[in-house]
Amino acid sequence: MPGLLCIRPPRSVLTMRLLIVVILTSLMCGRLHAQASASLPIKLTIESQTLQRAIYSWAEQTGYQVLILNPREAQRQSAKNVKGYYTPEGALRMLLAGSNFRYVFTDSHTVTIQTAPDEDGAPSGQQSLRFLNESAVSPQPPASQSSRGGSGPVGAESQSDASYAGIQEILVTAQKRQERSLDVPISIVAIDSATLDSRNIRALDDLAMAVPGLSIQSDGSTTRQVTLRGISNRFGSTSSLVGIYLDEAAVTGGVTSQLDLRTYDLERIEVLRGPQGTLYGDGSAGGTVRFITKNPVLDSFAFKSDFSTLFTQDGSPSEQVDAVVNVPLVQDVLGLRLAGTYDHEGGWIDQPVAGRSNINGQDLKEVRLKGLWLPTADMSVTPMVVIHRNNSGLTFGEDRNGDYTQVLNQTSIPRAADNYDIYNLTVTYDLGTVHMLNTATYIKQDKDVRNSGAPLQILAAPDELPPLEVLQSYTVNSRTFNDELRFSSPGSGPWQWTIGAFYRHLTADTNNSAFIDLPEAPGTPLPDPSVSILQNGSKSWAGFADTSYKLIDPLTLGVGVRYFKDQERLTTDTVQEGTFTATSPRVHLDYKIRPDINTYASFAKGFRSGGFNAFDQPSFGPEVVRTFELGTKMSLLNNTVGIDAAIFYSKYTGYQVAGILPPPTPPLNIYRNAGEAELKGIEWDFEWRPTRDWTLGINGDYIGTEFTKIDVADTTYDKGDPLDLFPRLGYTVFAQRNFVVGVGHLAYLRLDFNQQGRETYRNRSVNGPSSWYFNESDVIKMLNLHANVSLLKNLTMSLFAQNLLNDRGSTDPTQGLGVSGFDITTRPRPRTFGINFAMEIE
Repeated sequence: MPGLLCIRPPRSVLTMRLLIVVILTSLMCGRLHAQASASLPIKLTIESQTLQRAIYSWAEQTGYQVLILNPREAQRQSAKNVKGYYTPEGALRMLLAGSNFRYVFTDSHTVTIQTAPDEDGAPSGQQSLRFLNESAVSPQPPASQSSRGGSGPVGAESQSDASYAGIQEILVTAQKRQERSLDVPISIVAIDSATLDSRNIRALDDLAMAVPGLSIQSDGSTTRQVTLRGISNRFGSTSSLVGIYLDEAAVTGGVTSQLDLRTYDLERIEVLRGPQGTLYGDGSAGGTVRFITKNPVLDSFAFKSDFSTLFTQDGSPSEQVDAVVNVPLVQDVLGLRLAGTYDHEGGWIDQPVAGRSNINGQDLKEVRLKGLWLPTADMSVTPMVVIHRNNSGLTFGEDRNGDYTQVLNQTSIPRAADNYDIYNLTVTYDLGTVHMLNTATYIKQDKDVRNSGAPLQILAAPDELPPLEVLQSYTVNSRTFNDELRFSSPGSGPWQWTIGAFYRHLTADTNNSAFIDLPEAPGTPLPDPSVSILQNGSKSWAGFADTSYKLIDPLTLGVGVRYFKDQERLTTDTVQEGTFTATSPRVHLDYKIRPDINTYASFAKGFRSGGFNAFDQPSFGPEVVRTFELGTKMSLLNNTVGIDAAIFYSKYTGYQVAGILPPPTPPLNIYRNAGEAELKGIEWDFEWRPTRDWTLGINGDYIGTEFTKIDVADTTYDKGDPLDLFPRLGYTVFAQRNFVVGVGHLAYLRLDFNQQGRETYRNRSVNGPSSWYFNESDVIKMLNLHANVSLLKNLTMSLFAQNLLNDRGSTDPTQGLGVSGFDITTRPRPRTFGINFAMEIE
């Protein structure tokens, strides 16, 4: 019955068997606590500076994760330089010599730094350190969502414990070097692995509800458009407006065809908001999203597995199995890390005419193999391979009853296959006075979509005609090779610099077969298909440089520039070729009011390449986004309050708009650089940890946009129209409570409420100046709950609920445009409950 929760049992005995295997294996194995040996001498260059910055520099050069329990005290103390060949542990002893700090290895790749002694003669925070060592054999409660990365360890200690560290900081590499997020003059959201788990962020598509300013339109499989800071345009070039990276590999796809990246076994995700044209190039006009995977650990074996079962209201159940194994092949020299995912995702959309239920389910399999080889103390080699296979239904075209109706009175079911392979090799070498990095990537992607049907209105009232119905199948086969070589300054001195070059070669073949007709009676034969074949090719290269210099202790000036050249080729019935160029500068000024309060002002330029029109019409040039930004990042009240805020103004020029050629030319849709727009926005992220056990936060954004100039008639937009395909307002409120159940069983409870505003979509070019071709999505309100408890030292259980309010509004304003009597769109997954068991051996 509608409105009632229908929970169906798992489909097969295999599900229960897998669950039993996970639990029994956990009970039998136990978790092996491994302390980092830190015994391999490596070359280190750590300048004399504050103790906090010296520790971060040590972490960057050794590859360890660091938790400083009293960061403000570490900012007040200084450290001498450490240069030469040392073991990581030996170098850390030298840095801490003469200070009131001590260290402890909490697992094989994490070090905790704490002050000592206190008035009792024992190391300050000794209870906390004991708890941290226990947390290496028990699940660590997750960090919070902000770029600071977390609520810190929890336990039964008194709230007045001197070791209470407040909000943890995440180190990021947004500027191609490791830094605190607070020190980076970019509006950035960094989400660590624990928060990805606690918010059930399993793929790129899930990020929209976690990152203010980020919007993702997706059909659940082959098509996804990523919008950031209001930079959204489906017309014109096929190039992306938001860059996507997997570690050092540039994996940015087309404007509506970004890769379906998964989050299992990630170190963190970094979302860089605003143009990133200098360091990240073409396709980063709105910003860049970076997926950072975990490296192999070279001195200990580790294994982790997760098993989840989910039950969706009025849908079929889902099962997901994830596992990762870390194997050191040669101690401290060579290791492998293998992560795999199998995801049977149950559907919820029915097709009554075909007598089918839950037609939008999917079966996804992905394997990621990453290696790490240290042939010398100065060199590292990191190969990575990702194999992704997904066979799925499509989530668009759903009406309010949860049903899908195929066009042209057909009973065919829309299905898609989305397969891709990524091959990457990254080599770094320390030349002493300079660091060198080269990363080469090859991407093979094949998409096959069958029976994708949708209605299309052509004329509006008073000349309204029945909508045409389009039933299409298509394949897209793309191949991309890119290579980046860069050199950067070593250490963390006052002058930092990066120079490099980038090359990319892309080919993409598209074969489309579409049936287009007015609706006919059931059983009427389909008309002859309309067939089109497109072949795209692009060879591009770029040179870039970025540098910053600390003018005085609190003031840093940075500048950068990138020159880009793109030679494109489009083959249809004819061949079109052209070259597009762009120069992207960046300037920023940072002023540290205090070590824990940073302010910055910046100017940056991003761009999207140009493209071609059919039938010998002129080509169109690149789009350009210029952004001025003011921001501040604060860590206050002994690191218990974190505030990030930014305001920005963007000028969007060369906007690629669609239009229709006037008579006597046939009514042909073409693209031109005919638009200019302004964007004004504010972003905020506030987090408060009033006690060791509580974390509260709110983040969000508001963006206002307007076209200020349109140069052609009968086009997509008119002067005064807002930009489309992103919510003007979005925000998230969250609360997390950490506690201990029974004797030593760590637990947490987290509640997230997210609201996304309406997205709009219009196209005035269909019927002259009439604005009838307009649609907007609904306001979407998502309430999610996640509870986690450690059952044993190596076994945790999570219970979670997603979309508790069962919001089934429209998330895609591009569907059903102007079609009378149609209420079809993409909607959120209905209310879903799940349980997860995680087992880990180290």
